[in-house]
Amino acid sequence: MPCYIYILTATIPASPKPLIHIVSAANSKMTDIITDLEITFGLELEFFILYPEVRLLESVFPYTGKSPAGFALHQLIEEQGLSVIFLEEDSYHVDSEYTAWRVTRDNHELRDEEEDAVPAGYRVEAVELVSRKFRLGHDASQQELQAVMQVFGQMERAGCRLVTNIETGFHVHVGNGDLGFPLGTVKNIYSMATAFERCFDALHTTHRIQHGRNIEPMNPSNPPSFFFYNGTNEDRYLLTWLDDIERYKTLGTFLKHFDCARGEFVNFTNGKSSNINFDNLLEQRPFEILPPTTIEFRQHAGTLDVDEICAWILTVTNLVAWSHHVDYEYLDSFVEAKVFDTDFRMLQLLDILEVHPHAKAHFAQRLNLQDDAALRHAQVEIASASKGPFYTLVRGMEKARYTRSSARTMAAAIEGKLQDGLYGYLGPDVETLYPELTSGDDDSDDGVASQTSEELDRELLELCELSLGESPENSFEDMTMQED
Repeated sequence: MPCYIYILTATIPASPKPLIHIVSAANSKMTDIITDLEITFGLELEFFILYPEVRLLESVFPYTGKSPAGFALHQLIEEQGLSVIFLEEDSYHVDSEYTAWRVTRDNHELRDEEEDAVPAGYRVEAVELVSRKFRLGHDASQQELQAVMQVFGQMERAGCRLVTNIETGFHVHVGNGDLGFPLGTVKNIYSMATAFERCFDALHTTHRIQHGRNIEPMNPSNPPSFFFYNGTNEDRYLLTWLDDIERYKTLGTFLKHFDCARGEFVNFTNGKSSNINFDNLLEQRPFEILPPTTIEFRQHAGTLDVDEICAWILTVTNLVAWSHHVDYEYLDSFVEAKVFDTDFRMLQLLDILEVHPHAKAHFAQRLNLQDDAALRHAQVEIASASKGPFYTLVRGMEKARYTRSSARTMAAAIEGKLQDGLYGYLGPDVETLYPELTSGDDDSDDGVASQTSEELDRELLELCELSLGESPENSFEDMTMQED
């Protein structure tokens, strides 16, 4: 599979037609005016490092803290020439302008079955890697991300293993230089996320396709539907939800939308409970000093796949740029025309947002119900661990990931969410979003992925003609050797 990392040089999309800026008189409900747009972004990667205890501790001597793997990662990134900070505990007081990468300990944990599969003599450390702030299209983001990926490869060749699981996330912060965003942009972004929640869900694994009535309030990626279902307005009509968004007159009142006001969720939710977090736009808020004026996209599951990382960055940055430029009246007519159109899916939305063709091609492969890209990914990962100590762990983790990420499984989850009314009422004519799941248009009997555990095991273990490679033989001390 080709690597599309260079697509981060792409520029922001042009303004949609009609070319009327969002702060024009056409949107008279605006309460603040910010006309400039300089898209900036930063990313947060949550993952685990499994490392050979003795060799790692020797390699980072005399470090004696709680995060030897994080410290080693920091050293290697620094040797790539990148500015990087190491913190055992994250702090917004350090480099509050995000001019450097930062490595810090995280609090995620392996699941019991994963912990049981960690080989003897190895330890596990949860790590969060946060990038510096980049300017989209004007910074060395792709070169720096390439350098970080090379470090990951160095660590794995030296006997470590870097993994993600259901507990980890991949977050993207999108900013407008140091200016922040006007209320109109914020409302447009959330309107698009609400109207086309079904489309955005298609890019995510099933555990991130949350059901609005059946999830925990402190879940870190609750969808827009959650806050409407658990708010004060009991109307379930999707267009009413969109009208509610437009009624907000200030950013402060808009953010109260995320404080669910009834039932068991009272006072338990905030921006970090949402898959789009706008809290960072407030001038003053608890717990943080001089925080970034960004919008944080939190829905994506943890990943170290560079193509997936780049494609999602381009998707959310284009969503923000498009929402900033679009005229409200145009947006209103566009949503009304497409929200009930079941043929309008994520690939069509990517076209509207002018997302880079390479990113769209990446997602098109993922969304193809007849071409199981998720299975191929699992096979590659299992093959890479087949002759090393991590085989049992990786095999179990990839099997679990595949059950959450195959195109058919995700389509079935979206269909189930529709049938439960969790996208809001779309009218009597919208009965299905994926008729091909039950129409017999494919080779399966019922159209829905229904493999038994044994069948899934067998499929995952059929590694095609992939080379299984060799067990890692490099010493940990050789990690810092430059590639030829």
